[in-house]
Amino acid sequence: MSGCDGFTLAIRQVFPGERDAWLGVFESGELRLDVVGHLE
Repeated sequence: MSGCDGFTLAIRQVFPGERDAWLGVFESGELRLDVVGHLE
């Protein structure tokens, strides 16, 4: 996914087949932010 002020977002499921937990990485050049998401 792109369009976040020059950042690219890549996400993946923490547990394959489960939709409620995600890991993601926002990257732009040398900047990187790791994120975790959980749906309840």
